[in-house]
Amino acid sequence: MKSRRSCTHPMTDKPMTDNAFRFGRGSRTVIAALVALFVTAPVMAQPKGAGKGEKPKPAAETPPPPLDPAAQAEATAKEEARKHFDQGLALFDRGSLEAALPEFEKSISIYPTRAAIKNAALCLRRLNRFAEAVDMNERLLAFAGVSDEEKAIANAELAQLRPVVGNIVIDGVQPGATVTIDNKPIGTTPLKGPLHVPVGTRVVRILKAGFETFEKRVEAVGGKEVTVRAVLAPLELSGWLQVDEASGYSVDVILDGEVVGKTPWRGLIATGDHLVVLRGDKRQGTQPARVEVRQSQVTNMLVIVEELGSDLRIESKVKNGDIYLDGVYVGKDTWEGFVRTGSHRVEIGGDGFVKEERRIEVAPGKREVLSFGPSVEAPRTFWEENPPFIEAGGAFAIGSSFGGIADECGTGCSPSPVMGGMGTIRGGLSIRSRWSVGFDLGFLYAQQTINNRTATISPIGIGSYESNAVTDELWTRGFTAGVGVGVKFGDRFPVGFRLGVGGFFGSFTDVRTGDFQTKGPPQQAAQPANFTPVPYTVEAGQSFTMTAFYVMPEVRAGVRIRKNLDIHLSLGGILLVMPNAPKWVPEDAIVQAGNDGWAQFEKEALASRVQFVGTPALLVNYRF
Repeated sequence: MKSRRSCTHPMTDKPMTDNAFRFGRGSRTVIAALVALFVTAPVMAQPKGAGKGEKPKPAAETPPPPLDPAAQAEATAKEEARKHFDQGLALFDRGSLEAALPEFEKSISIYPTRAAIKNAALCLRRLNRFAEAVDMNERLLAFAGVSDEEKAIANAELAQLRPVVGNIVIDGVQPGATVTIDNKPIGTTPLKGPLHVPVGTRVVRILKAGFETFEKRVEAVGGKEVTVRAVLAPLELSGWLQVDEASGYSVDVILDGEVVGKTPWRGLIATGDHLVVLRGDKRQGTQPARVEVRQSQVTNMLVIVEELGSDLRIESKVKNGDIYLDGVYVGKDTWEGFVRTGSHRVEIGGDGFVKEERRIEVAPGKREVLSFGPSVEAPRTFWEENPPFIEAGGAFAIGSSFGGIADECGTGCSPSPVMGGMGTIRGGLSIRSRWSVGFDLGFLYAQQTINNRTATISPIGIGSYESNAVTDELWTRGFTAGVGVGVKFGDRFPVGFRLGVGGFFGSFTDVRTGDFQTKGPPQQAAQPANFTPVPYTVEAGQSFTMTAFYVMPEVRAGVRIRKNLDIHLSLGGILLVMPNAPKWVPEDAIVQAGNDGWAQFEKEALASRVQFVGTPALLVNYRF
């Protein structure tokens, strides 16, 4: 008789048969012996001295002892688990690892044994499902009665697998929340220990009725642990969804791709449109259906579970393609699930494309893959091709000097840098998603202080004299109005350049404070022998209307937060060109020069005609 082959572990040649199922075969031998004993018992039990011609009296039948329900249930479970285990071995021998694995997993779920767990771990590793292989080997180590040899093999496997498997710890989540990773249900919080996941970018989603769904992308690194801390926020706009199966079956309820419970199920979820699917054992379930939940209302959904005899995978050939199955929107890019056998209508649309339709016949028990995408561009209006935008932000104003008196400061003088700020608002059109044209409005404020400057004052009838203790507070402020044009590259992380031109309408102000000493009578007049200079302080100010032409270059880089919302950091500046430089007008600022009477400062240029300040900015851009 041809012997059965069995799975072998990659690190040992010992067969992975399951001794736990031998009791079932041996028990049949014991039962046969007991039957034989009952058959011969009447002969052996004849009374002593019975003659040949006398017919022996039959022995009284002894009723069999009642079977223990728990033992009977265990024997049944063992027998059922053994069938799946043997089927898994047969499939493995034929090289069908993907088919063998579910049989081992089914055997484990009915009656777990060390051999079934070891074989499942082997299949997972050969299928490159390393994270699940780690879980299965850790389960083997925790199994009661595992031998030292099996422990050594499992630990050796873990040592090889852990460098290619990342670990995620879920922390801070309220109890009872469903955790999925890459749309695969993991469990319900609180979760014990780290979750083993394949290396790379993983999408963690946490869902609980009555709370906002938490979603985060996590970068899993081999052998490393990353913690995801999430406190779910209560829903502000929510309603109740009640899902019932018409025949009363208890099946999984899958809401927006997440298993949330079993029918009958009720949960408090966010208002709006949701995708609902039911899944039972094997191919029992429902095709995707849409339901709208309204605020503070109970939405009832009654569905019938049916046999879904085929498997369909739909792939969009356009990025972010919208997929519709039999008129129901099921998601973007890719969808796969069980469907009714027969004909189905599949539609795929995309941004800027006309929705394209295909029909597909799905055979019973078969898996079909349908891949296509719309090729005809949808006609777009002018506003769709060139959507309007609005942009607002704030900037620092930083410069070296206003020029003028700051550039002629002299020894001991200390001018500060130009500091201030600028606010701006812009609007216009995005031309074919790359160019932009529009208007600019803004407000600019910039200030500079000059300390210990030497300035000359001229009292009337006495002559001029100097002081090196004069302070000038200079500032300019006003509105900007103009137009701008820009270009950008990239969508997720746009970078670009912008140039704005226009006019500046404002003022330039100088507030001057200085310490002086009286000079007394003119030099040709006789001065008293006991003349003593008297210190005094003057303060004067002048403000000038300022108009200028501006040029505003800008280099920017940003990130797309949502479909129509970007945030940019920009490096630029504003160059002001004035027709005339602001100058101090002596006649417009007469001051009291102590005992010397009335005086005035000399005429001088306060700033240069051309000024430049840098304007690093943070901008928010929204496209309609």
